[in-house]
Amino acid sequence: MAAFVFSAADKHVIVALHGKKSPSAGEWSQYITLAREHYRTHPRIILAGVTATLGGAPDSKQRKQLIEASSTESLASPGAVISDSPMIRGIITAFLWMRKNNLRAFAPNAFREGLTHVGLPETEFVRFLTQAQAASASVADDPVAEVLKSNPH
Repeated sequence: MAAFVFSAADKHVIVALHGKKSPSAGEWSQYITLAREHYRTHPRIILAGVTATLGGAPDSKQRKQLIEASSTESLASPGAVISDSPMIRGIITAFLWMRKNNLRAFAPNAFREGLTHVGLPETEFVRFLTQAQAASASVADDPVAEVLKSNPH
């Protein structure tokens, strides 16, 4: 798993990139720390979320940690999960039940719609993808490369 926060004007997006494996406890801890740090340093900027996954996903304990780490305002923030996996779609449904939020699933060939859903301006897509590709290269199975295969330039 790789994670980073992408900043564009008044829009901040936390990004999680999973291969086929679920995040380890250490990887998830780093992700939660990244989210908490954002909430601490940018309390007035909502943190949207984008996840690209080839099937790896947080377990129930990790999902609970994410909800506990979220600010009250962020519970309504938009989120996009990019995956073909039916299991992932089930996890998204569980998140909706627990958080009553604006989380949506997108197929890899609709990732641009996912970025639009979280409020990322189209003018930032290339910069976003450049950062995502760099981070994804460290993940087994490289989820961003798989997404881009479905999206010829």
